[in-house]
Amino acid sequence: MTTLRELMKQVESQAIHEALEATKGNVTTAAHLLGISRAGLYRKIQTHGIIIARFISNYQPHALVIQKWRKGSNV
Repeated sequence: MTTLRELMKQVESQAIHEALEATKGNVTTAAHLLGISRAGLYRKIQTHGIIIARFISNYQPHALVIQKWRKGSNV
């Protein structure tokens, strides 16, 4: 059985993910949507191990950037 604490962590993490997705990684706007301070959101992002760069529309994992560079493509 899931404890209330575990359930609250899951809900909080999901809310942060949704806010970051909706704002394309803009932490200030995501914090506003969630009704918390930007600093508070950064703490929660760190606590949950969330990588903000994944929500930015032009995010490319490091290996993909290198692969495109080797092919001579502009990244």
